Amino acid sequence: SNGEILTLNKYATSLLQYDESEIQGRPFESLISPKDMTTDLKLNLTAIQSAQKDQLRHEAITFCKDGSLRHITWLHSHLSGRSKDDQVILSVGLDTTERRRVESRLSWLADHDTLTGLFNRRRFQEELERLLNLAKQYQHTGALLFFDLDQFKYINDTSGHQAGDDLLLTGLNGAFPGA
Repeated sequence: SNGEILTLNKYATSLLQYDESEIQGRPFESLISPKDMTTDLKLNLTAIQSAQKDQLRHEAITFCKDGSLRHITWLHSHLSGRSKDDQVILSVGLDTTERRRVESRLSWLADHDTLTGLFNRRRFQEELERLLNLAKQYQHTGALLFFDLDQFKYINDTSGHQAGDDLLLTGLNGAFPGA
């Protein structure tokens, strides 16, 4: 009823890397990133504690004992049938860390060339149009530098795609050190 953790199952101890004794009595808030522990979330948790709300679902970055972070989707439910002096909230967390990592990677792949890490043709065109519109709106000038590798197809055909990839990366790193 006061937001302290009473018990957790084996999955939670494994995921968070705490022994049950290390975490019992700690405030639930201590596991959540301060960035995610908003005033709104605190008010909603209080509403569940006082039985003004039955359930709350939210996502938050959760701290593990080793300092790593996990993305957890939390569902908090007020348990009814207990005395007014003994209010309990059941909190169930679903680890979405791996799903978020994969989604982030897929999002990156949709916009970038995997070899160079630069924007792909579609995203480049979107960015170019956006910048041209901004330049027109604010009456700015600019320049676009275009590189064309003569006979690049010939290099790929005669020396193989690995040689072509190496040439691209060497040229990219030579033109833009640190890229």
